[in-house]
Amino acid sequence: MIDAAEAAALYRSGISSEGVGLLLGAHGSTVRHHLMAAGVEMRPRSWLSAAVMDRIVELYSSGLHAPAVAAEVGCHRYTVYRVLRRRGVPRRIGGWRPRTPK
Repeated sequence: MIDAAEAAALYRSGISSEGVGLLLGAHGSTVRHHLMAAGVEMRPRSWLSAAVMDRIVELYSSGLHAPAVAAEVGCHRYTVYRVLRRRGVPRRIGGWRPRTPK
């Protein structure tokens, strides 16, 4: 069992719930559960700012495919897909493409 007051103090100091969990020997989701039960205002879990999400949409709309966009902004391709879905950007149809000669 974690001390909710100690977890709240650590979280309010700027440490992530996962980081608090590491310090207190608990899982991040357990820490979040205790913090929410204690009425602590939670920060958004996403590190993506609106500017980064705008950049993802811009790069994808320019023709880059999701893995290339992910490499450009430093995230996973599934994060790119999630941003596109939340922003209402239709995904392009994937599939087989002819191999380019070497």
